[in-house]
Amino acid sequence: MTVKAAISSDKNYSKQLTDTLSNHIREQIIKSVISNGLDLNVIKNDLTISDNKGIHTTVSKDIFGNLEIGDNKGNRKTVSKDIFGNLEISDNKGNRTTISKDIFGNLEISDNKGNRKTVSKDIFDNLEISDNKGNRTTVSKDIFDNLEISDNKGNRTTVSKDIFDNLEISDNKGNRTTVSKDIFDNLEISDNKGNRTTVSKDIFDNLEISDNKGNRTTVSKDIFGNYNASDNKGNRASIEKDIFGQIIIDDPKGILKTVKSQLIQELMKK
Repeated sequence: MTVKAAISSDKNYSKQLTDTLSNHIREQIIKSVISNGLDLNVIKNDLTISDNKGIHTTVSKDIFGNLEIGDNKGNRKTVSKDIFGNLEISDNKGNRTTISKDIFGNLEISDNKGNRKTVSKDIFDNLEISDNKGNRTTVSKDIFDNLEISDNKGNRTTVSKDIFDNLEISDNKGNRTTVSKDIFDNLEISDNKGNRTTVSKDIFDNLEISDNKGNRTTVSKDIFGNYNASDNKGNRASIEKDIFGQIIIDDPKGILKTVKSQLIQELMKK
């Protein structure tokens, strides 16, 4: 499978581009492996991703089932398992990270630079994330089933639902975001800084993304199941799967950034 990503020539994109693409791919694959119980089989086929800046990243499996992730800039990372079933992540710059589970099912993450992190559950089933530098984060639920995320530096975020089933995300610094649906089942995302975005569908089942700053993007699907998008500033984008199974992304101005991952996943199912 080959994915071509057309990266925007906009300043904000171009200044990130040295190894951004391959770094992003590596991070996403490693997260998928971890979330699937350290299973390397989350990658079924070889994958090639390239952009219009000349960066090519390949993901493949060797004869031992290890994942090899490399690019044409000389960066290379291997994700493998040792004889104990622990995950080993190493690169050609001498960095090495081990991810394992202890006898209690806690996740242990350590590297060859002395960093160590533990992800565990306490007796109340709260998630505890701590490292050997004294940082600690707790993810728990209160008696109303609200999600509480707090650390030992005084930061706290609450994710809850109101009586109308709207999602409320707030922290102790005064930030607040609400995610809700209106009577037409449109998604409304707003915060206490005056920003508001609406995601809806028109009568032709096209996706409409608009905000209160005058930006509006329409995403439609053609008869082949590919996606085409345009905004009210004359920009166009597309995400399609060709006859060879390659997913080609053409989004020079980044107008699909809010829904890109979702659309790619839909095309992967075809």
